[in-house]
Amino acid sequence: MARNYTIASDWDAATDADKTDLKAIVKRVVGYPCKIACKLSDEGTMDIYVFSEKKQKVTDWLEIQKTGAIGVIYDFYDEEVSIDKLEKACDSYNTANNLVFDYGSDCSEEEAEEEEAEEEEEAADNNVTPK
Repeated sequence: MARNYTIASDWDAATDADKTDLKAIVKRVVGYPCKIACKLSDEGTMDIYVFSEKKQKVTDWLEIQKTGAIGVIYDFYDEEVSIDKLEKACDSYNTANNLVFDYGSDCSEEEAEEEEAEEEEEAADNNVTPK
């Protein structure tokens, strides 16, 4: 599955067969005919822009990590847009392929430190050991 990350990361030089394979995976995840484009993110993962052939616009944004795990890029969606179905499809894909999506990859080091500090404070308040 890490091969899919490699295909996405070298999208311009990937063979048509490789592009077709990755596009088929994305199509199964999103559930509609689409075209895709891939771009390196600031976090070192690959962003996948999903272009709906029916709507003629980018309608979904996915991330593929170096392991090949796929997840939703939440920041690109409006708050009122439900992405529950897409999240479940990503989880199903990852589970079926024995992959674990690292949700922490999207947050900055500062955000991760703040979250850890909050967990420690909450644990201290509740007299438990943080995980």
